[in-house]
Formats: sequence, C-alpha cells, structure tokens
Amino acid sequence: MTRARVPSRGAFTLVETVLAIVIGGLVLLGCVSVFLTAARTEKAYAQRYERTNELWTTQLAVRRTFLGLLMDGDTSATPAGSGTESEGDAVRPRVILEPDPGAPDGPGGTRPQRLEVTVARSPVPSIIGSQVGTWLVEADRESSLDFASTDLSSGAIRGVYELRPSGTREAIMMSLGLATADPEFLERMRTDPPPGWTLWWRPILSPELAELEAGFPPRADLSGDSETVRTRLAGAIPVLRGIDTLRWTVFKGDQRIQAYAGASIVDLPAFTELEVLLINGQYANWMFEVAWETGQDPTGGEGDGSGADESQIVDGNNGGGNPPNGNGGGALVDLADRTRDRSGNRQSGGQRDGGAP
Repeated sequence: MTRARVPSRGAFTLVETVLAIVIGGLVLLGCVSVFLTAARTEKAYAQRYERTNELWTTQLAVRRTFLGLLMDGDTSATPAGSGTESEGDAVRPRVILEPDPGAPDGPGGTRPQRLEVTVARSPVPSIIGSQVGTWLVEADRESSLDFASTDLSSGAIRGVYELRPSGTREAIMMSLGLATADPEFLERMRTDPPPGWTLWWRPILSPELAELEAGFPPRADLSGDSETVRTRLAGAIPVLRGIDTLRWTVFKGDQRIQAYAGASIVDLPAFTELEVLLINGQYANWMFEVAWETGQDPTGGEGDGSGADESQIVDGNNGGGNPPNGNGGGALVDLADRTRDRSGNRQSGGQRDGGAP
C-alpha cells in the first residue's frame, strides 16, 4: 500500500519578507504621523484657546481701567512736564502714556509703550499674582488705606501696563522668590527663549513712586540691587502673552496720539484704543470709553512725601539697564545679558505708526 505524500509547506521567500517589512513599516509610519499631527493640532488649539482667554481677560481689565480712573478734582492742576505749570502746582499725571525707557528695544530700535494710571480699584485682582507679591503690595499700601473714605480711595492704586520680552520677567521673579521656580522653564529660557512679548499689570509701590515724582525715568527690570528689583516687581501679573505688536492710542480732540499725560478731569481724552496682534495671527482692536471718579491719590501723587525723599533715591537711575546700586547677583546679570541679546534679534514684527513693538 502506497502512502499519500503530503506536500511540505515552504518558508517565505526573501522577496516576500522584505515586502512585508516595507508594507508594515509604511503602515506604522502612517499611524505615527497621524498621532503626531493630532498631537500638534491639539497643542496649537490649546494655545489658541489660552490666548483667546487671555485676550478676553485683557479686554476686561483695560475696560475696568478706563472706567475707573481716579482723577484730581482740581481743574487748575497741571501735569508735570507740560511746560505750562508754575512753581509748586505741578503734579504727577494720573494717566501717562509714553515710550517705556525701562523696556528693551524692539525691532528697528523702537521702544514699547507704557501706560501708567491711577485707578479707584485694581483692574486685575491681586489674588492672581503670587502670595509673596500680594503681601508686599498690601504691606506697602497699608498706611495709605482709608476705609472710611467716601471717594473710594480705600481701593485706589497706581499701576502700569508694560511690555517685556516673553519669559524674561518670569525668570527674574523666580530667581527672587516672587514666583515658584520651574527648572524646565528656566532651562528653556537658556536654550530656546520664546518669541514675542508679554503685557504685564504691575502696581507701583511707594519707593518707585518717590523716584518717579523726583523726575527719574522708569527703571528697567534689573536696575538696582536684588531687594530694589524684588520690591519693584512685587505684584506684577502677566495679562497677555505671545504678543507680536501692541499699540495704545489716545483720542484727544480730533487727534490720535501715542504719548499723553493727564492729571485732572479736564485733561481726559474722549476715547482710548488698544490694538494687539499675536504671534499666532490672532488680532484684536478695542475702543474704550473713559469714565472717572475724583479723589486724592492715596499713593502719594500729590507730593505728600509718602515715599522716600530725593536724598534716599539712588542716583544715576537711567532706567536703561546698568544697575546703579549693584547687580543683584550673578543670576540677575546673566538674565540682563540675555534680555539685551534678545531685544533686537528674537522678536518678530515691527512698530507701526509709532506704537509699541
């Protein structure tokens, strides 16, 4: 009896094996590409959502600012530096819009604007900032608070909106204990700093106000020793990140101007405008009505000597970068060098019509 022969199964040939590997690799590569694309898209949408929220917060804060200006009720008061004041009656303006001498140059050597205001209440809740900064701000304001006031001066504060290159102020605040240190963020700042600018709201405390009233220009973030820098940056809160260009405009009479100062209600403009373009392409252009209350400036704007006198003010405050009273430590010097390096090279966009970067 002859046994039937069962044909043996042959192995895969080399061509079949290579073809299977190639097809499998293509499928795997396609899957990875889909996942990476989805991750990048999700990150981009998350960042856009975050910027949209910040734009809404910025609009709300600026609207509260211009609807709550605290102005001098004396219509004869003249802003200092207007060229018309007589000796003894010049006051520091309650609203000041000017190029910021304390900020690094933007592209083309232009300076961003700063908006200094005195308001009946803070437009940005201090609870958003660090606990240390909030404590320092309230400790500085303690002697000026008047909870029995009828003109709402108990909540009044002088502060400033200002632009700084992205990440630089955060790194300084971390090094000074005003913010929780983030090693990953500091490493990114050393290797690949983020582009663009950040808009900050910062209360002006009495030592800085004394300098400003004495005629010194606003300081750079790293101007002064560590304690001076720490006091100046206490309470600073980032409002909007990833800015490409930002421009403040004041409508005074029939003119649109980018530099302005007003002390009393007769100096106020009719409207103000804020134009913002973000790096991701988002754009906003808001126009704000102006409303005011009258009352004393509890921060010492009437020259009541609440801050230090001129003999206590650091001489040589140039607001530009070289600390006149020490460098505040090696970390601060290193940050200053990186800030100057980035000011002309790391930012995109440019100034338009004399506005901020």
